[in-house]
Amino acid sequence: MATRNEFALPDMHIDAIEPDGDNLTLMLAQFCVYVSLGGSAQQSKWRQSGTLVFEHAAVEGVLPDGPCTVASGEIHDNRFIYRDRVPLPLDARGEVGCVLTLAGRASPITISAQRIRLVEQGQRRYLEHVADQ
Repeated sequence: MATRNEFALPDMHIDAIEPDGDNLTLMLAQFCVYVSLGGSAQQSKWRQSGTLVFEHAAVEGVLPDGPCTVASGEIHDNRFIYRDRVPLPLDARGEVGCVLTLAGRASPITISAQRIRLVEQGQRRYLEHVADQ
C-alpha cells in the first residue's frame, strides 16, 4: 500500500516572509502533515516546520508585517488547484503559486511564481490519529 502525505494550509503559522530579489520565502514555524495508507480510513497528524519558497515571484495584496496564521488557502500547480491540503513532496514549476487567507484579514494574498517548493526542516512530531476527512 502506498503512503500518502499531505501538507495542510489551515492553521499554518508563518513566522516571517523574506523577499530575496524576485524570490519570496515563507518561514513556517509550524504546519501539519497528514499521513495515511492507501485504502485506510484513518490518518495520523504530524507537526512540522520548514520554508515555502517561491522563485520568480509576484505578490498581489499586502504582506503581513509580522507572524500570522493561515485560515485557508490554495496551491496552484499549473492546471491543478489544491484547496487546504497539498500532496507531498511539493516542488512544482511552471504557472504555480498560492492564494492565502490569513486569520483576521478579509483580503487574501496571492503569490504567483515560476517555481514553488516546500522544504521541511527538523523532525516531524506526532500529534494524533484522526478520522479520514
